[in-house]
Amino acid sequence: MKPSSRTRKLHRASRDIGSYKETRWTAEFSKAEAESELSNAKKMVKDLSSMIDKSSNKAKTQMRDIERLEQWGKGQQGAVVVVKRNENYEYAQVMRDLEYLKNELFKLKLDVASVMKDKSRVEIEIEASNSMMLTCLATAEVLKKEIKEANEEQVLVELARIKAFKELAHIKAQTEQ
Repeated sequence: MKPSSRTRKLHRASRDIGSYKETRWTAEFSKAEAESELSNAKKMVKDLSSMIDKSSNKAKTQMRDIERLEQWGKGQQGAVVVVKRNENYEYAQVMRDLEYLKNELFKLKLDVASVMKDKSRVEIEIEASNSMMLTCLATAEVLKKEIKEANEEQVLVELARIKAFKELAHIKAQTEQ
């Protein structure tokens, strides 16, 4: 292999290493973003779960209150009807809130699944990039060694050529005498 083709291969390997380093950096950045999104999503899941629990507890409390009022106010029909309407409205509102929170939680779980999939993909890309970079580094080292050996051989050839010219000049000088 000619030294110039080895040099080209070394330059190509160096460019490839740079490209793989950039790809790796991009993948690591994407992974960090995905982990941040995942952390935020987990926090939101926790918050929504807490809100759902609170709403559910509130609805249960209101239902118990309604039952108590119904039992207490059987003789006082007018007051019970007004209280019952208010309680029914509040209960319906709590149930709507609860349903909304459940929908939000479902969407968030889908987002978390998507982020986890992206994170997994990025980790695979990072691993592949690391592997390619190590391969290119090994190739670059082999090429550097070959170039160094070729340069040493070229120096020896050049020294032998110079020595041959000196001997030729010396032989010509002797024959002319």
